[in-house]
Amino acid sequence: MYYINNFASEKDNLPIIYKWVDGLEIPTSTISELHLKLIVNEGFINACNASKNKFERINIILKVRDNSLEVLITDIGKGFKVDNHQGNFPSKMIGKTFKLFAHPIEELMVSVIDKGCIRFFFNKKEDDIAKLLESNRGLLSILKISDVVEYHYSENSLNYLYVELSK
Repeated sequence: MYYINNFASEKDNLPIIYKWVDGLEIPTSTISELHLKLIVNEGFINACNASKNKFERINIILKVRDNSLEVLITDIGKGFKVDNHQGNFPSKMIGKTFKLFAHPIEELMVSVIDKGCIRFFFNKKEDDIAKLLESNRGLLSILKISDVVEYHYSENSLNYLYVELSK
């Protein structure tokens, strides 16, 4: 089952998005309501930050399967900067891993999957969701509760954050 909606890229739309999410029939065996709202909240805020103006539309697409949920949140930003490259990555970077962020308890790493896709992961994980919510660390929070987190970039086209969760 698919759920699709789009919203103006204004952070003030978060209550409207929460109401939309509350009305969806997503089995709690697939994902908790807290985790889904965290992913949608942080992904939407990141997309708003990448938007050039409040009139751009951000699509939120949820694909529910028996044992998993996929979340896609679109933007038209410039993509993530990795090793002084942004957006389309040169072929020499494909298959390589880079450090994006270092913190005393963890390092946020990214693997370049292809010229327009990076996959995020941690070297160390802290599993305390309450601390993550308090720290408001966006993408890091999403990564902590998800199986796969990727960002897909396509020059002059629609980009999207891809999140997958499995039971």
